[in-house]
Amino acid sequence: MKPSFVLIIGSVILTYTGINFYIGLRGWQSIGRFIPFFNNKVYWSAFWLMVFSYLLSRLTEKYLPDFFTKFFSLIGGYWIPAMVYLLIVLLTLDFLRLIDRHFNIFPQILKAHPYAHLYTGLSILLILLIALTYGTFNSRNIKITNYQLTIPKETHIDQLQAVLVSDIHLGLVIDNKRLTQIVEKINALEPDIVFLAGDTLEENINQLKEKQQFADTFRQLDAKYGVFAVLGNHEYIGGSADTVAQFFKGANVNTLRDQYVKVADSFYVVGRDDLSATRFNQSIRQDLTAIMGDIDKALPLILLDHQPSTLDEAQQAGVDLQLSGHTHRGQFFPFNFATDRFFEEDWGYLKKDNLQVIVSSGSGTWGPPIRIASRSEIVNITIDFK
Repeated sequence: MKPSFVLIIGSVILTYTGINFYIGLRGWQSIGRFIPFFNNKVYWSAFWLMVFSYLLSRLTEKYLPDFFTKFFSLIGGYWIPAMVYLLIVLLTLDFLRLIDRHFNIFPQILKAHPYAHLYTGLSILLILLIALTYGTFNSRNIKITNYQLTIPKETHIDQLQAVLVSDIHLGLVIDNKRLTQIVEKINALEPDIVFLAGDTLEENINQLKEKQQFADTFRQLDAKYGVFAVLGNHEYIGGSADTVAQFFKGANVNTLRDQYVKVADSFYVVGRDDLSATRFNQSIRQDLTAIMGDIDKALPLILLDHQPSTLDEAQQAGVDLQLSGHTHRGQFFPFNFATDRFFEEDWGYLKKDNLQVIVSSGSGTWGPPIRIASRSEIVNITIDFK
């Protein structure tokens, strides 16, 4: 393990621990000390267990029953947005208290009340609970996003009904029940073709006991020209890429890894290995121009690439339509602002000369099982060829 990597990981853990100590200390000062029979040791033991529960779930998933792993994953997943929102609120309150020392912006009667800290803390917790509850229901309410576009090329078919699904993150949290809901919604759209744009499965696929159930559900997809998939970064983490590709084969899903296929003698589907392939799989992602070297560019070219990070390359290679995911559109506020700045298009539709791009916010969630300021979606695309 490289010293620089150890230094980065150590810094992240130290920062994470420091932030949570600050939140935990404010929680004890506001609420914990007012709870009868709740001493300091019990409070901090429960607090640190919650803070590191997601890490605990990952470290013990090979040894504990799925129930415990899922429980710790959920607790840890919900703590991540709770930590972010608590940090924002607490820093704001402490900043206002600092200003109050010099300018007395708070009423004296409020500051003098013996339970002012308790009421403030309980109000923050209530608002946080409402936000997390809303985010949970919002993430599970999968909407259909419709696009209609034209690729100005003649082919044997006039129109293609395509469905794009990305970032389901099947695992212990996003289970087969949710996948069944997604498959039913896809089939109701009566697609000609289905595209899976990566991060379909979590990186711990080797430990998942539901693998066969997932495969059975995927085989229920009904599309005239079949189901095509590319791998995402999570499917490369831990070296699971080959396992996922083999799983897809058994689920009647065609995996494209720096490959292309001609469909119905009418259009091409090109699938790229994810950008993370080099980091996690020691494989080199091929140049797009090389992948498409033998393609007849008089026919429509549809590219599947998990991350919408190399749009210029697709544009220069003559791709007509790129379909991506990965961003989750930040998944929950305020990270939607980060993805908006980092990606040229973090969600929705973009046109770059002859290249058209659709980026999905995803059908599932990773880590926190919530969505705030984003939606879970299935993308329904009507493509006219003229």
